[in-house]
Amino acid sequence: MPTGASESNDCLTLMDVHMNLANSSFATRKSYVRGVKRLILHYNKLHEDCTPHEIKSFLIFLKNEVNYSASTINLRVCSLKYYFRNDVNRLDLVVKIPNPRISKYSTEILTY
Repeated sequence: MPTGASESNDCLTLMDVHMNLANSSFATRKSYVRGVKRLILHYNKLHEDCTPHEIKSFLIFLKNEVNYSASTINLRVCSLKYYFRNDVNRLDLVVKIPNPRISKYSTEILTY
């Protein structure tokens, strides 16, 4: 855990409380907290101290090294945007995090 492990746990708990008050489902809260926690563990520092470049590098790492699908990366992006917008009020980071394009499934028409 980062140096401020108790601080990061407090932040994640606060995020969960805010989402609970906003009537978010348990699964959504769990996924969003997991997304922010993964960023904390990746850089071993508090997420508020991350730069836009570090966040984009983290998302590229998830795509290329961990082989996350576009929809999973989109979930991580949404969790980070929610956190930075609603909990720490860092709108500068929210604007600079791109949402990935989710690839369309090719439909194959079966004929007899």
